[in-house]
Amino acid sequence: MGLHAVLGSLYHNQIELDLDNAEGVLSAASVLQLESVLERCGDAMAENLSANNVLRYLNLAEMYGLPQVTNRAYHLLKWNFWRFMKSREHLKDLKEDTFVRLISSSELLIMEGEMDVYQMIKTWIFLKEKPHAAALPDSDFVRQMNETFASFPEGQLFVRHAGLFAALRLHHITTTLASLTAVENDKLIPKEVLRAVMVDQWKTALTNEENPTAVNELSMDDFHVNALRLGRLIDNMPKCWRWTGFNNGVDIVMSMSHGVLTMKRNCLSQATPYSINLKSERVVHYRAIISDSSGVCLFDSTKQSTVLRLDQSVVVARLGDDITLPISVHLLYLAAQPAPPSFLYVNQYIKDMVRKEDEGETVCRMSSD
Repeated sequence: MGLHAVLGSLYHNQIELDLDNAEGVLSAASVLQLESVLERCGDAMAENLSANNVLRYLNLAEMYGLPQVTNRAYHLLKWNFWRFMKSREHLKDLKEDTFVRLISSSELLIMEGEMDVYQMIKTWIFLKEKPHAAALPDSDFVRQMNETFASFPEGQLFVRHAGLFAALRLHHITTTLASLTAVENDKLIPKEVLRAVMVDQWKTALTNEENPTAVNELSMDDFHVNALRLGRLIDNMPKCWRWTGFNNGVDIVMSMSHGVLTMKRNCLSQATPYSINLKSERVVHYRAIISDSSGVCLFDSTKQSTVLRLDQSVVVARLGDDITLPISVHLLYLAAQPAPPSFLYVNQYIKDMVRKEDEGETVCRMSSD
């Protein structure tokens, strides 16, 4: 059918595109080297992207070189990541290099925090090992996932999917006792890596305690690679919230009322779950993004820096009273000097494994001699 449509375009100088058969049209146009048909098909695909077809169209776009589709598809996936990836079927169909590119992005929008990304990585790895498990009830899915992970030697899945763990912000999944315990129990991340992460985390905490201004001069690259990635669904107003986790003494409280989003450095006016730093001023680097229920961007602050005094609030966004709920609020922020990025730990672990294997082979050769 795709070949007939493409051949017909040669005679009639027009083509009727059936996007359900996009594969056939693209394949035929590619074989016949009809760039105009490829471009028109790509334009139609880009205009009709949705949650149901985005991964299929993205795979086709990368196969046939359709940048207009690739760019829109990645944008749609990044800004709706937390929605799409709730589906096991979506996760199962996600290619690993696409997944790595998404979670490496500074524009990835997630809900709650970095543990959500970790849970998606866990689920994705399990579905790659057991694709048919996607249809299991939740309790059976979790049980089989734990059994599957336990059957692998420690570190094997970590190395096999090193790109995913290098893009995961490891320092942000060890900021509560509950999340740290869960990660340790999963044994997906080797204990040597977790130990190195926590040692550096403690060193960074001491640096920030002794020199709270270390974060003031933060490069754009450091912000994009290390910022906390957080989100919250707003289905009613007014709403006030914070995200859990050790925060280097800077307790950020968000509030949304009458369409106005504010950020507060809480010190004395409200109870805090962690110790707070009482330095008179703290610099907070942030980017706030608000989207509607369809994932359409309503507001993007871009990267900003603000100085917050004790219990001071600043207005982040004004959307007006007529805003339609629900909306999602996403915050990327840093209020302290960050620890080293995750890829350093992943690379070091792989180097150590290679060195140990080489040493083992050397010992075997010596003993055989």
